[in-house]
Amino acid sequence: MKRFLVAAALSAAAFSSSADDAAVKAAIESLVPAAKIDSISESQVPNFYQVVLQGQVVYISADGKYLFQGSVFDIPNKTDLTEAAKAGLRKGALAAVEKAGGSVELPAEKPSEHEKKLARRDANKAAAKAAK
Repeated sequence: MKRFLVAAALSAAAFSSSADDAAVKAAIESLVPAAKIDSISESQVPNFYQVVLQGQVVYISADGKYLFQGSVFDIPNKTDLTEAAKAGLRKGALAAVEKAGGSVELPAEKPSEHEKKLARRDANKAAAKAAK
């Protein structure tokens, strides 16, 4: 009998969680139909889920009625929960890079306006020197 009660409680919790996940997914899809949901997990904020959408962290109420975006602070522990979640995402991305061979080709940086100005100055000096 004890096993049955434990199993029933776990099943109810799993059903409740999946029902909440469905409400969260439906809320996201109603706002952004093409959004890619990376993950949905329980938040430390009661009755809210932490959702990662295309690398961005947002919080959605369990009933799917409310969404907020921004930093959530755990005041007693003086911790930025949102930044901790983002750090976990970055750590996962770096691990994927390492697994893929450890290197990523970044696009070439465009020179800043200051660098362009210095290059023009150097070119003008070289042209003046060549003209002498």
